[in-house]
Amino acid sequence: MRAQIRRNLPEAVLESLIYLLDNYHTSEKSIIENALEACTYVCWKFADLVRNDSKNANGDELIDYSINIISSFKEVLPKLIDWSVQLEEITLAQSFFTIIRYVNLFSFILNQINKETDTIPNVSFRPSSVEPNKSLVEKLQRTSIQMYTLDHRMGVLFPQNEGVFADSLAVVRAISAVGPSVVEPPFDSVQNDDYAKEECKSWEKLFSLLSNSHVLLEVYARQFANTLPCFNSNKQLHTIALTDIDRRIFNACKKIFSFPVADLHLAAHLLFSLSKTNMFKTLKDLRTWALTKKNVRYTLNLIRASLFVLIYTSQELTTIKQVASWFDSTLWQKRLFKQGVNLGNTQLKRETVFDLCAEFAKLILPSSILKEYCDETNGVDTASILLNYGIELCKFSSCLSGPSNTERFALCIETAKQSFEYVRAEEKSLLIINQTIRDICPYNYEALEILVNKMKEILESGVRLDEIADRINDAYMLFKFLKTYTRQGSIAPIEIRWYRHFVNPKYFDTSLLTKSGPIEAFDDTCGSVLNQTTIFWWPRKSTKRDVSFNRS
Repeated sequence: MRAQIRRNLPEAVLESLIYLLDNYHTSEKSIIENALEACTYVCWKFADLVRNDSKNANGDELIDYSINIISSFKEVLPKLIDWSVQLEEITLAQSFFTIIRYVNLFSFILNQINKETDTIPNVSFRPSSVEPNKSLVEKLQRTSIQMYTLDHRMGVLFPQNEGVFADSLAVVRAISAVGPSVVEPPFDSVQNDDYAKEECKSWEKLFSLLSNSHVLLEVYARQFANTLPCFNSNKQLHTIALTDIDRRIFNACKKIFSFPVADLHLAAHLLFSLSKTNMFKTLKDLRTWALTKKNVRYTLNLIRASLFVLIYTSQELTTIKQVASWFDSTLWQKRLFKQGVNLGNTQLKRETVFDLCAEFAKLILPSSILKEYCDETNGVDTASILLNYGIELCKFSSCLSGPSNTERFALCIETAKQSFEYVRAEEKSLLIINQTIRDICPYNYEALEILVNKMKEILESGVRLDEIADRINDAYMLFKFLKTYTRQGSIAPIEIRWYRHFVNPKYFDTSLLTKSGPIEAFDDTCGSVLNQTTIFWWPRKSTKRDVSFNRS
């Protein structure tokens, strides 16, 4: 190999090294040292080839040479690392590790321009022409217990998913020019300062080319370069490689979280590479970005990665609990979105769920889903929320007039019934429902029936409220009459007089059906049907659901 080095034949040097390792099966320090010398020489020659290529403008030669060299490196480096570890030669192993990281970066770049034959598979893509194995399909169809893991998310985003380079040859020249920086320089330390500055400039050129479109490769290159001697030779150069690295990782995480199946391992690794201060700053910036996008999937991906990072690095339990609560509410927002409820930037919290009942009612959200949320959320009064939701449904049902809304009206009424099943039998509920009756359209008998029956049920359970008990009983009897009475004509004057009397606050504490009043004739009509035990639905031939009296 030394003869080939003197004759300036880098490809032949690696071929000889491959042959040597194939025929030697016992690790020896002398062989490893000679191998490191050969690898160091090949890395030096990258810069010479770039200089020659720039003069001859023969880009294909540089790319072909790079492909051959990188392929040879991939073949010899794993074995050299194993031998170094076996012999406990830590310094040699570290040298080979540095070279192989450079080789991996170079390989990713070659893959991007579709020149590397040993391409990395894109595990997130499978051609539609490939049919799954029948035996695998049968296994999936079997009933079994499955654990939720993140394995299916690993390897989803590779650098080749980021597109092509604007100038592929310029990128190959830039990565080749930094080859000497990954090994020991070929001269004494007197010249090291100038040499380090030149190598840092070469790396900065590579960073600039990668930053245009390939965030992952740029982050990888910056993190790798920061470990090299050229950036650690003095304090002025030490921070150059990681300049604005938090913004680069912020952009990379945005891209990761935007994928339908996000590689959360990769996002966590990128966040872990930052200092604690920059990590928290980046997480806050990502939170702002996710809320701006108003995409539940982006938010859930961010929260999952954030929880993993925070639990591993932070002892601030308050922050962790806040993020966990954010996760629960966002997960519920996703479930509600599938039901047609889009909350936008409004977070579903225990403080806001009461006020959101009116919005839920417009979409007739199943009461079972709302109950499940309330039961799972600490500090939420399930009975109060469902009472308010049932009331909002009754109010909204009055807006569903006309034959075109028949099905929605029936669904709204049925959902309201289900909501009132969970209401507590207490004085507060009785007062709230009693007030609601005055806000419901008087011809919306279906909604009124739910409210009146619930009040009667609460009274019969033992709750005593004498000041409105008579009026509740009156309402119950009156409603029974209205359901059995068939209107023969238009609204009669006596009905109008009775209604005005009924809504007059002066008579709120009196009974209109069991005591004498100004509408005896109407009372007699009611009394003739109050003893009926069977309630019939009656056809309202001349009434409309959207008709209501002016209560003013």
